[in-house]
Amino acid sequence: MGRKEKVYEYCLKRNEKITAMEIIKALYPGKEQPYINTVINELVYEKKLVRIDTRPYTVHVPKDGEIIGPVTDYSRGPMRTGRKHKSENINKPCAEEVETYLKKWEALENYRLQEIALDKLFFYTYPQNQQIEDILVKVATLNDFYSTQIFSVYPVAKHILDLNIDDRLQEGDLTIVNDISTVMMENGTKKNFYSFATKYCSHHQPDKYAIYDSYVEKVLLYFRNVDHFSVFRDTELKSYEEFNRVLRNFQRYYHLEKYTLKQMDRYLWLLGKEKFPRKYYK
Repeated sequence: MGRKEKVYEYCLKRNEKITAMEIIKALYPGKEQPYINTVINELVYEKKLVRIDTRPYTVHVPKDGEIIGPVTDYSRGPMRTGRKHKSENINKPCAEEVETYLKKWEALENYRLQEIALDKLFFYTYPQNQQIEDILVKVATLNDFYSTQIFSVYPVAKHILDLNIDDRLQEGDLTIVNDISTVMMENGTKKNFYSFATKYCSHHQPDKYAIYDSYVEKVLLYFRNVDHFSVFRDTELKSYEEFNRVLRNFQRYYHLEKYTLKQMDRYLWLLGKEKFPRKYYK
């Protein structure tokens, strides 16, 4: 049973007004409330739950004959428009569009050869994460190829070593991404290398981990606002479990399930780079 079904079944069973905090304590003790906020918002948007915006807000299953008024989409956040951009020219996602962008990616020799080099490094040369020297090479190479702005790679490599991630990577444990991303640096400051962490996991297990990138984010936000393919807040894409759920919803909504996570990343990244270039944003 998925998270949304589980929350809905619990609300049906309770059959009364209930807070999000009560739901999280009953179903997912130890988790923070944002773990279910998106699920609740989807159920409200689908009119399976009614939300009452008191403090704290409550939800309940509609009573027989209860009239449900216009539903607020709690996920919607403003797009950062800045100056005029090229989003008005974005075609609807479909297999033909994906194939077009995959061909464009294959024609980019520098990126294609970088990926071949990374595959050799992660799959054959240093597939494990038990030696600091191996991890250092992988972190430094990813940082250079992807410009992930890690100015001191050793604390990141040491952090990955201490997490002992190999079994979790093999299992496809999505929570490992956020664990890797938060690093205490040598000067005592805490840094969040979220995009890097998704890339590090993806290059070990490309069929299990999608890559987060600012261009990918912009495309997902754009189509959320245009087609409402999924319900989520902007900030929830920084929770990797939620990002993965949103990406899967994107694939289902536009019938793109046949494409791998790696192919989806290449399509979304190139599309975002083309339509939402950074210079157009404040």
